[in-house]
Amino acid sequence: CVTCSPGKYRPTPGTCSPCTGSTYTSTSGEISCTSCTGGTWANADNTGCISDTTCAAGSGQAAAGGTCEVCPIGKYNGAEDDSQCIICPTGKFNPNTGSTAISDCEACPVGRYSVEYATLSECTACTPGKHNANTGATLESDCLDCSTGKYVETEAAETCIFCPTGKFNPSTTGASSVSSCSDCQAGEDASDDSTSCVTCTAGK
Repeated sequence: CVTCSPGKYRPTPGTCSPCTGSTYTSTSGEISCTSCTGGTWANADNTGCISDTTCAAGSGQAAAGGTCEVCPIGKYNGAEDDSQCIICPTGKFNPNTGSTAISDCEACPVGRYSVEYATLSECTACTPGKHNANTGATLESDCLDCSTGKYVETEAAETCIFCPTGKFNPSTTGASSVSSCSDCQAGEDASDDSTSCVTCTAGK
């Protein structure tokens, strides 16, 4: 028993013939082709119908019934139909236009997050004084304040930095400048976590 593939039909047992003209079959095993209707015509392999508003993969309609436009950054569309481009999931971004698959949406790198999708070519950066060590962050709150004893002056930081030698920060979280670190007094040095000062041992 022969099962004819989409785009073909079985006119007689054991044979397959291609659909022609504006006819199609979209599933296997059909015994006849179906005619396209409503101002549409068969696609190149006669597996479905298309119209003037059928968009190629990597593009989509700007609005229902509208014209086709290349998918902008932050979106994709793998279908060849009249659908619209799809927004990348939260925690991901897409810096390219004309994308055809969800795999083109990349996870936000460390130090960044995406609540919806990147409207520019990258995810939103954590602000100075905050850090994020995980990829695919979906919330601004995923950017954590630097703990006491640390600071970071740059945006999109993965980690915060300990206060310099001889300086400490006992109480300020989310410090965005080294100026938040204070000098230890003479004869003292900062503790290992830079949150306090300790008396130097003899000879040091």
